[in-house]
Amino acid sequence: MADETKNPIDEKQQLIADFMSIANTDAGANVIRGLSKFCGENENPYVQGSFDRTSQKCGKLSVMYFIRKMLASDGLPKQQKVKTEKER
Repeated sequence: MADETKNPIDEKQQLIADFMSIANTDAGANVIRGLSKFCGENENPYVQGSFDRTSQKCGKLSVMYFIRKMLASDGLPKQQKVKTEKER
């Protein structure tokens, strides 16, 4: 058996394409909504007095951030240019 080394860029592009194809279905949209709720995407992860619970919630939230990043157009974080005084 030949040991094929895969290009990490190709693997990432394939993963992004897989995420997009699944998310663009009704079932995929329902799963994303369910994961968003489970991961607490719209909640504050901080639990006063409980480092363990806060860490757990942050871990769940990081999974949702990863999914959202993959569903962005190219899977890369976006940077916005800050306008200077002249440009305003």
